[in-house]
Amino acid sequence: MGDFDNEHCGHLVHFKRYAGSSRKQRGGLALKMKRNTLTSLNTTNKKSAPGPIYLDGFATTPMRAEAKSALLEALDLFGNPNSGHHEGRVAQQRIDIARNQIASLIGASAQELVFTSGATEANELACKLLYSQESLIKSGRNRVIMSSIEHEAVQRSVRCSISDAVEILVCPMLPNGTIDLAALKELVDERTLFVSVIYVSNLTGIVQPIRQAAEITHAAGALFHTDAAQAAGKIPIDVADQDIDLMTISAHKFGGPKGIGALFVSSVSGIDFGAARGGTQGLRYGTPAAPLIASFGAAAEISAESMHHEGKRARFQLFRFISSLDALGFSIDQIGDRAKTVPGCGGFFLHHFDSDDWIAKTGGTVCMSNASACTDGLLRASPLLEALHVPIAWQREFFRISIGWWIDDDDIDNAVGHIKCASTDKLLATGDVHQ
Repeated sequence: MGDFDNEHCGHLVHFKRYAGSSRKQRGGLALKMKRNTLTSLNTTNKKSAPGPIYLDGFATTPMRAEAKSALLEALDLFGNPNSGHHEGRVAQQRIDIARNQIASLIGASAQELVFTSGATEANELACKLLYSQESLIKSGRNRVIMSSIEHEAVQRSVRCSISDAVEILVCPMLPNGTIDLAALKELVDERTLFVSVIYVSNLTGIVQPIRQAAEITHAAGALFHTDAAQAAGKIPIDVADQDIDLMTISAHKFGGPKGIGALFVSSVSGIDFGAARGGTQGLRYGTPAAPLIASFGAAAEISAESMHHEGKRARFQLFRFISSLDALGFSIDQIGDRAKTVPGCGGFFLHHFDSDDWIAKTGGTVCMSNASACTDGLLRASPLLEALHVPIAWQREFFRISIGWWIDDDDIDNAVGHIKCASTDKLLATGDVHQ
Protein backbone atom coordinates (compact mmCIF):
# COMPACT_ATOMS: atom_id res chain seq x y z
CA MET A 1 0.00 0.00 0.00
CA GLY A 2 1.46 3.34 -0.96
CA ASP A 3 0.87 7.07 -0.69
CA PHE A 4 -0.01 9.27 -3.60
CA ASP A 5 -1.26 12.76 -4.37
CA ASN A 6 -4.51 12.50 -6.26
CA GLU A 7 -3.90 13.91 -9.71
CA HIS A 8 -7.51 13.30 -10.71
CA CYS A 9 -8.59 15.98 -8.22
CA GLY A 10 -6.12 18.41 -9.64
CA HIS A 11 -4.38 19.26 -6.38
CA LEU A 12 -4.56 18.35 -3.37
CA VAL A 13 -5.92 15.77 -1.13
CA HIS A 14 -3.38 13.29 0.17
CA PHE A 15 -4.74 9.75 0.09
CA LYS A 16 -3.75 6.33 1.31
CA ARG A 17 -4.51 3.92 -1.51
CA TYR A 18 -5.22 0.32 -0.64
CA ALA A 19 -3.31 -2.59 -2.09
CA GLY A 20 -5.41 -3.68 -5.05
CA SER A 21 -6.46 -0.22 -6.16
CA SER A 22 -3.60 0.34 -8.58
CA ARG A 23 -4.99 -2.31 -10.92
CA LYS A 24 -8.37 -0.57 -11.19
CA GLN A 25 -9.16 1.39 -14.31
CA ARG A 26 -9.94 5.00 -13.50
CA GLY A 27 -12.45 5.42 -16.33
CA GLY A 28 -15.71 3.50 -16.44
CA LEU A 29 -16.70 0.69 -14.14
CA ALA A 30 -13.80 -0.73 -12.18
CA LEU A 31 -15.45 -3.78 -10.70
CA LYS A 32 -15.09 -7.23 -12.20
CA MET A 33 -17.63 -9.26 -10.30
CA LYS A 34 -18.10 -12.94 -10.90
CA ARG A 35 -21.17 -15.02 -10.12
CA ASN A 36 -19.97 -15.81 -6.61
CA THR A 37 -20.11 -12.12 -5.71
CA LEU A 38 -23.83 -12.17 -6.45
CA THR A 39 -24.62 -15.02 -4.08
CA SER A 40 -27.07 -14.69 -1.24
CA LEU A 41 -25.93 -12.79 1.81
CA ASN A 42 -26.78 -15.85 3.87
CA THR A 43 -23.48 -17.40 2.78
CA THR A 44 -21.53 -14.59 4.46
CA ASN A 45 -23.39 -14.49 7.76
CA LYS A 46 -21.45 -16.09 10.60
CA LYS A 47 -23.81 -15.18 13.41
CA SER A 48 -27.31 -13.92 13.99
CA ALA A 49 -27.00 -10.27 14.97
CA PRO A 50 -29.69 -8.66 17.14
CA GLY A 51 -29.74 -5.50 15.03
CA PRO A 52 -27.90 -3.47 12.40
CA ILE A 53 -24.11 -3.43 12.44
CA TYR A 54 -23.15 -0.04 13.85
CA LEU A 55 -20.14 1.63 12.18
CA ASP A 56 -20.99 5.28 12.88
CA GLY A 57 -19.16 5.98 16.12
CA PHE A 58 -18.44 9.53 14.89
CA ALA A 59 -22.12 10.33 15.48
CA THR A 60 -22.47 8.52 18.80
CA THR A 61 -21.44 5.28 20.47
CA PRO A 62 -23.40 2.60 22.31
CA MET A 63 -23.40 2.99 26.08
CA ARG A 64 -20.82 0.89 27.84
CA ALA A 65 -22.18 -1.61 30.36
CA GLU A 66 -20.28 0.12 33.15
CA ALA A 67 -21.81 3.48 32.24
CA LYS A 68 -25.30 2.02 32.09
CA SER A 69 -24.90 0.38 35.51
CA ALA A 70 -23.62 3.62 37.03
CA LEU A 71 -26.56 5.51 35.56
CA LEU A 72 -29.14 3.08 36.96
CA GLU A 73 -27.51 3.02 40.40
CA ALA A 74 -27.33 6.81 40.59
CA LEU A 75 -31.03 7.16 39.75
CA ASP A 76 -31.67 6.15 43.37
CA LEU A 77 -29.71 9.21 44.56
CA PHE A 78 -32.72 11.50 44.55
CA GLY A 79 -31.21 14.24 46.68
CA ASN A 80 -30.36 17.62 45.19
CA PRO A 81 -26.52 17.84 45.16
CA ASN A 82 -26.81 21.53 46.07
CA SER A 83 -28.60 20.71 49.32
CA GLY A 84 -26.66 20.57 52.56
CA HIS A 85 -28.57 17.67 54.13
CA HIS A 86 -27.68 13.97 54.01
CA GLU A 87 -29.36 13.05 50.71
CA GLY A 88 -27.85 16.07 49.00
CA ARG A 89 -24.38 15.25 50.28
CA VAL A 90 -24.67 11.63 49.09
CA ALA A 91 -25.54 12.80 45.56
CA GLN A 92 -22.71 15.35 45.62
CA GLN A 93 -20.23 12.69 46.74
CA ARG A 94 -21.18 10.58 43.72
CA ILE A 95 -20.63 13.57 41.45
CA ASP A 96 -17.22 14.18 43.04
CA ILE A 97 -16.19 10.60 42.26
CA ALA A 98 -17.20 11.04 38.62
CA ARG A 99 -15.51 14.43 38.41
CA ASN A 100 -12.22 12.80 39.41
CA GLN A 101 -12.70 9.96 36.93
CA ILE A 102 -13.26 12.39 34.06
CA ALA A 103 -10.40 14.67 35.11
CA SER A 104 -8.06 11.69 35.24
CA LEU A 105 -8.97 10.77 31.65
CA ILE A 106 -7.62 14.08 30.32
CA GLY A 107 -4.90 14.87 32.86
CA ALA A 108 -6.83 17.70 34.52
CA SER A 109 -7.70 18.52 38.10
CA ALA A 110 -11.28 17.91 39.18
CA GLN A 111 -12.06 21.57 39.82
CA GLU A 112 -11.10 22.52 36.25
CA LEU A 113 -14.26 20.89 34.85
CA VAL A 114 -17.63 22.50 34.16
CA PHE A 115 -20.44 20.05 33.42
CA THR A 116 -22.69 20.94 30.47
CA SER A 117 -25.50 19.32 28.50
CA GLY A 118 -23.02 18.23 25.84
CA ALA A 119 -20.28 19.37 23.50
CA THR A 120 -22.40 22.02 21.79
CA GLU A 121 -23.11 23.85 25.04
CA ALA A 122 -19.49 23.42 26.13
CA ASN A 123 -18.28 25.04 22.90
CA GLU A 124 -20.74 27.89 23.33
CA LEU A 125 -19.67 28.36 26.94
CA ALA A 126 -15.99 28.37 25.94
CA CYS A 127 -16.50 31.08 23.34
CA LYS A 128 -18.70 33.11 25.69
CA LEU A 129 -15.99 32.96 28.33
CA LEU A 130 -13.26 33.87 25.85
CA TYR A 131 -15.22 36.81 24.46
CA SER A 132 -15.66 38.07 28.04
CA GLN A 133 -11.92 38.63 28.55
CA GLU A 134 -12.27 42.39 28.71
CA SER A 135 -8.68 43.14 29.63
CA LEU A 136 -7.41 41.29 26.56
CA ILE A 137 -9.96 42.87 24.27
CA LYS A 138 -9.21 46.37 25.57
CA SER A 139 -5.52 45.76 24.89
CA GLY A 140 -6.34 45.42 21.19
CA ARG A 141 -6.91 41.69 20.90
CA ASN A 142 -9.86 41.54 18.53
CA ARG A 143 -8.85 38.69 16.23
CA VAL A 144 -10.15 35.10 16.48
CA ILE A 145 -8.75 32.23 14.43
CA MET A 146 -10.26 28.79 13.84
CA SER A 147 -9.40 25.91 11.53
CA SER A 148 -11.40 25.39 8.35
CA ILE A 149 -12.68 21.99 9.55
CA GLU A 150 -14.23 23.05 12.86
CA HIS A 151 -17.50 21.43 13.86
CA GLU A 152 -20.53 23.57 13.10
CA ALA A 153 -21.10 24.09 16.83
CA VAL A 154 -17.72 25.81 17.11
CA GLN A 155 -18.19 27.82 13.93
CA ARG A 156 -21.54 29.16 15.15
CA SER A 157 -20.16 29.98 18.58
CA VAL A 158 -17.09 31.73 17.22
CA ARG A 159 -19.20 33.82 14.85
CA CYS A 160 -21.57 34.91 17.63
CA SER A 161 -19.23 37.60 18.85
CA ILE A 162 -20.85 40.36 20.85
CA SER A 163 -18.66 42.89 19.07
CA ASP A 164 -18.60 43.80 15.39
CA ALA A 165 -14.99 44.81 15.88
CA VAL A 166 -13.90 41.17 16.23
CA GLU A 167 -12.18 39.84 13.12
CA ILE A 168 -12.64 36.11 12.44
CA LEU A 169 -10.00 34.34 10.35
CA VAL A 170 -9.97 30.76 9.08
CA CYS A 171 -6.75 28.75 8.93
CA PRO A 172 -6.44 26.35 5.95
CA MET A 173 -5.60 22.66 6.00
CA LEU A 174 -2.72 20.75 4.45
CA PRO A 175 -3.35 18.02 1.84
CA ASN A 176 -2.79 15.37 4.56
CA GLY A 177 -5.83 16.60 6.48
CA THR A 178 -4.00 18.44 9.28
CA ILE A 179 -3.98 22.16 9.98
CA ASP A 180 -1.36 24.22 8.17
CA LEU A 181 0.86 25.27 11.09
CA ALA A 182 2.91 27.61 8.93
CA ALA A 183 -0.25 29.43 7.90
CA LEU A 184 -1.41 29.52 11.53
CA LYS A 185 1.88 31.09 12.56
CA GLU A 186 1.37 33.81 9.95
CA LEU A 187 -2.18 34.52 11.15
CA VAL A 188 -1.52 34.62 14.90
CA ASP A 189 -0.12 37.88 16.25
CA GLU A 190 -0.49 40.35 19.14
CA ARG A 191 -4.05 41.14 17.96
CA THR A 192 -5.24 37.55 18.48
CA LEU A 193 -7.69 36.87 21.31
CA PHE A 194 -7.98 33.10 20.92
CA VAL A 195 -7.47 30.21 18.52
CA SER A 196 -9.74 27.16 18.19
CA VAL A 197 -8.52 23.96 16.54
CA ILE A 198 -10.55 20.76 16.54
CA TYR A 199 -8.63 17.90 18.17
CA VAL A 200 -9.90 15.17 15.84
CA SER A 201 -11.86 15.69 12.63
CA ASN A 202 -15.37 14.26 12.76
CA LEU A 203 -15.13 13.35 9.07
CA THR A 204 -11.69 11.80 8.76
CA GLY A 205 -10.65 10.87 12.30
CA ILE A 206 -7.34 12.65 11.70
CA VAL A 207 -5.63 13.86 14.87
CA GLN A 208 -4.52 17.48 14.69
CA PRO A 209 -1.13 18.74 15.99
CA ILE A 210 -2.66 20.29 19.09
CA ARG A 211 0.54 20.83 21.08
CA GLN A 212 2.20 22.72 18.23
CA ALA A 213 -0.92 24.80 17.56
CA ALA A 214 -1.11 25.72 21.25
CA GLU A 215 2.57 26.69 21.27
CA ILE A 216 2.07 29.04 18.31
CA THR A 217 -0.99 30.55 20.00
CA HIS A 218 0.67 31.11 23.35
CA ALA A 219 3.81 32.55 21.78
CA ALA A 220 1.62 35.47 20.72
CA GLY A 221 -0.02 35.76 24.13
CA ALA A 222 -3.40 34.40 22.96
CA LEU A 223 -5.62 31.69 24.46
CA PHE A 224 -6.16 28.25 22.96
CA HIS A 225 -9.35 26.16 22.74
CA THR A 226 -9.89 22.70 21.24
CA ASP A 227 -13.05 20.69 20.64
CA ALA A 228 -12.01 17.18 21.71
CA ALA A 229 -15.42 15.52 21.39
CA GLN A 230 -13.98 12.97 18.93
CA ALA A 231 -10.73 12.49 20.84
CA ALA A 232 -11.50 12.08 24.54
CA GLY A 233 -11.78 8.45 25.61
CA LYS A 234 -10.26 7.24 22.34
CA ILE A 235 -6.68 8.50 22.41
CA PRO A 236 -4.45 9.69 25.30
CA ILE A 237 -4.91 13.36 26.23
CA ASP A 238 -2.92 15.38 28.73
CA VAL A 239 -4.18 18.96 28.85
CA ALA A 240 -1.21 20.14 30.92
CA ASP A 241 1.40 18.58 28.64
CA GLN A 242 -0.33 19.98 25.56
CA ASP A 243 -0.79 23.39 27.18
CA ILE A 244 -4.53 23.58 26.44
CA ASP A 245 -6.50 26.46 27.97
CA LEU A 246 -10.03 25.26 27.23
CA MET A 247 -11.24 21.92 25.92
CA THR A 248 -14.64 20.44 25.10
CA ILE A 249 -15.57 16.78 25.70
CA SER A 250 -18.77 14.79 25.29
CA ALA A 251 -19.79 11.60 27.14
CA HIS A 252 -21.74 9.85 24.39
CA LYS A 253 -18.77 9.89 22.02
CA PHE A 254 -16.97 7.28 24.15
CA GLY A 255 -19.65 5.10 25.69
CA GLY A 256 -21.38 7.48 28.10
CA PRO A 257 -24.93 8.82 28.01
CA LYS A 258 -26.26 11.60 25.83
CA GLY A 259 -27.10 14.90 27.45
CA ILE A 260 -23.88 15.39 29.41
CA GLY A 261 -20.50 16.86 28.53
CA ALA A 262 -17.87 19.07 30.07
CA LEU A 263 -15.72 22.09 29.46
CA PHE A 264 -12.17 22.00 30.79
CA VAL A 265 -10.84 25.43 31.82
CA SER A 266 -7.18 25.50 32.83
CA SER A 267 -6.54 26.93 36.28
CA VAL A 268 -3.19 28.33 35.10
CA SER A 269 -4.46 29.96 31.90
CA GLY A 270 -5.07 33.32 33.55
CA ILE A 271 -8.66 33.37 32.31
CA ASP A 272 -10.75 36.01 34.05
CA PHE A 273 -14.06 34.53 35.24
CA GLY A 274 -15.56 37.97 35.78
CA ALA A 275 -19.06 37.73 37.24
CA ALA A 276 -18.76 33.93 37.52
CA ARG A 277 -17.80 33.84 41.16
CA GLY A 278 -16.08 30.69 42.36
CA GLY A 279 -14.18 30.04 39.16
CA THR A 280 -15.39 27.16 36.96
CA GLN A 281 -18.12 26.19 39.41
CA GLY A 282 -19.78 29.55 38.93
CA LEU A 283 -19.94 29.33 35.14
CA ARG A 284 -23.10 27.25 35.07
CA TYR A 285 -25.91 27.28 37.56
CA GLY A 286 -28.70 24.80 38.26
CA THR A 287 -29.12 21.33 39.70
CA PRO A 288 -26.36 18.94 38.53
CA ALA A 289 -27.65 15.78 36.83
CA ALA A 290 -26.05 13.28 39.20
CA PRO A 291 -27.07 10.09 37.29
CA LEU A 292 -25.72 11.41 33.97
CA ILE A 293 -22.52 12.65 35.58
CA ALA A 294 -22.00 9.31 37.36
CA SER A 295 -22.43 7.49 34.06
CA PHE A 296 -20.07 9.95 32.35
CA GLY A 297 -17.44 9.17 35.00
CA ALA A 298 -17.83 5.41 34.62
CA ALA A 299 -17.40 5.68 30.84
CA ALA A 300 -14.29 7.82 31.35
CA GLU A 301 -12.74 5.32 33.75
CA ILE A 302 -13.31 2.22 31.60
CA SER A 303 -12.18 4.10 28.47
CA ALA A 304 -8.92 5.07 30.16
CA GLU A 305 -8.33 1.48 31.27
CA SER A 306 -9.22 -0.10 27.90
CA MET A 307 -7.86 2.51 25.49
CA HIS A 308 -4.65 0.74 24.53
CA HIS A 309 -5.92 -2.73 23.72
CA GLU A 310 -9.23 -1.51 22.28
CA GLY A 311 -7.33 0.87 20.03
CA LYS A 312 -5.13 -1.93 18.66
CA ARG A 313 -8.20 -4.06 18.04
CA ALA A 314 -10.09 -1.23 16.32
CA ARG A 315 -7.15 -0.52 13.99
CA PHE A 316 -7.04 -4.18 12.97
CA GLN A 317 -10.79 -4.35 12.39
CA LEU A 318 -10.80 -1.23 10.22
CA PHE A 319 -7.94 -2.70 8.18
CA ARG A 320 -9.93 -5.94 7.88
CA PHE A 321 -12.96 -4.00 6.63
CA ILE A 322 -11.11 -1.97 3.99
CA SER A 323 -8.90 -4.88 2.88
CA SER A 324 -11.94 -7.11 2.44
CA LEU A 325 -13.61 -4.54 0.19
CA ASP A 326 -10.39 -4.19 -1.77
CA ALA A 327 -10.14 -7.96 -2.17
CA LEU A 328 -13.64 -7.98 -3.69
CA GLY A 329 -12.47 -5.56 -6.37
CA PHE A 330 -13.71 -2.26 -4.99
CA SER A 331 -11.55 0.81 -5.58
CA ILE A 332 -11.17 2.57 -2.23
CA ASP A 333 -9.02 5.40 -0.89
CA GLN A 334 -8.59 6.88 2.58
CA ILE A 335 -8.04 10.57 3.32
CA GLY A 336 -4.70 11.19 4.99
CA ASP A 337 -2.36 8.82 6.77
CA ARG A 338 -3.89 5.97 8.81
CA ALA A 339 -1.14 6.32 11.42
CA LYS A 340 -2.42 9.79 12.30
CA THR A 341 -6.06 8.86 12.81
CA VAL A 342 -8.00 7.74 15.86
CA PRO A 343 -7.98 3.90 15.95
CA GLY A 344 -10.89 2.45 14.01
CA CYS A 345 -11.79 5.75 12.35
CA GLY A 346 -11.37 7.13 8.86
CA GLY A 347 -12.84 8.98 5.91
CA PHE A 348 -12.95 7.03 2.62
CA PHE A 349 -13.96 7.16 -1.02
CA LEU A 350 -15.64 4.10 -2.56
CA HIS A 351 -15.06 4.96 -6.18
CA HIS A 352 -17.75 4.58 -8.86
CA PHE A 353 -20.51 4.37 -6.24
CA ASP A 354 -22.72 7.16 -4.93
CA SER A 355 -22.49 6.74 -1.17
CA ASP A 356 -26.00 8.15 -0.66
CA ASP A 357 -27.33 5.22 -2.69
CA TRP A 358 -25.47 2.32 -1.12
CA ILE A 359 -25.71 3.69 2.42
CA ALA A 360 -29.48 3.94 1.96
CA LYS A 361 -29.61 0.36 0.63
CA THR A 362 -27.68 -0.97 3.62
CA GLY A 363 -29.36 1.28 6.19
CA GLY A 364 -31.38 -1.56 7.70
CA THR A 365 -28.35 -3.78 8.15
CA VAL A 366 -25.31 -1.49 8.40
CA CYS A 367 -25.31 1.97 10.05
CA MET A 368 -22.89 4.31 8.30
CA SER A 369 -22.88 7.92 7.14
CA ASN A 370 -21.31 10.32 4.68
CA ALA A 371 -20.74 14.05 4.38
CA SER A 372 -23.20 14.75 1.61
CA ALA A 373 -26.23 16.98 2.12
CA CYS A 374 -28.79 16.12 -0.52
CA THR A 375 -31.92 18.20 -0.90
CA ASP A 376 -34.47 17.60 -3.66
CA GLY A 377 -31.95 15.45 -5.49
CA LEU A 378 -29.33 18.21 -5.63
CA LEU A 379 -25.95 17.35 -4.15
CA ARG A 380 -24.51 20.26 -2.22
CA ALA A 381 -20.84 20.55 -1.51
CA SER A 382 -19.70 19.72 2.01
CA PRO A 383 -17.83 22.74 3.43
CA LEU A 384 -15.61 20.45 5.47
CA LEU A 385 -14.67 18.28 2.49
CA GLU A 386 -14.17 21.42 0.42
CA ALA A 387 -11.74 22.60 3.10
CA LEU A 388 -9.75 19.44 2.34
CA HIS A 389 -9.88 20.30 -1.39
CA VAL A 390 -12.15 17.36 -2.28
CA PRO A 391 -14.09 18.15 -5.49
CA ILE A 392 -17.85 17.65 -5.47
CA ALA A 393 -17.67 14.62 -7.79
CA TRP A 394 -15.59 12.79 -5.22
CA GLN A 395 -17.81 13.93 -2.38
CA ARG A 396 -20.51 11.69 -3.84
CA GLU A 397 -18.26 8.72 -3.10
CA PHE A 398 -17.31 9.72 0.44
CA PHE A 399 -18.20 7.78 3.58
CA ARG A 400 -16.84 7.71 7.11
CA ILE A 401 -16.36 4.89 9.61
CA SER A 402 -15.78 4.86 13.34
CA ILE A 403 -15.79 1.52 15.11
CA GLY A 404 -14.98 0.50 18.66
CA TRP A 405 -15.40 -2.03 21.44
CA TRP A 406 -18.92 -3.03 20.37
CA ILE A 407 -17.76 -4.51 17.04
CA ASP A 408 -16.31 -8.00 16.48
CA ASP A 409 -14.80 -9.71 13.44
CA ASP A 410 -18.10 -11.27 12.40
CA ASP A 411 -19.67 -7.81 12.32
CA ILE A 412 -16.92 -6.61 9.99
CA ASP A 413 -17.31 -9.57 7.64
CA ASN A 414 -21.10 -9.25 7.58
CA ALA A 415 -20.90 -5.50 6.93
CA VAL A 416 -18.68 -6.14 3.92
CA GLY A 417 -21.18 -8.72 2.71
CA HIS A 418 -24.07 -6.28 2.96
CA ILE A 419 -22.16 -3.57 1.09
CA LYS A 420 -21.20 -6.08 -1.60
CA CYS A 421 -24.81 -7.11 -2.11
CA ALA A 422 -26.07 -3.53 -2.14
CA SER A 423 -23.53 -2.54 -4.78
CA THR A 424 -24.06 -5.58 -7.01
CA ASP A 425 -27.84 -5.08 -6.86
CA LYS A 426 -27.23 -1.58 -8.23
CA LEU A 427 -24.91 -2.88 -10.96
CA LEU A 428 -27.44 -5.52 -12.02
CA ALA A 429 -30.20 -2.91 -12.11
CA THR A 430 -28.17 -0.56 -14.29
CA GLY A 431 -26.82 -3.30 -16.55
CA ASP A 432 -23.21 -2.53 -15.67
CA VAL A 433 -22.71 -6.18 -14.76
CA HIS A 434 -24.62 -9.28 -15.90
CA GLN A 435 -25.54 -12.24 -13.73
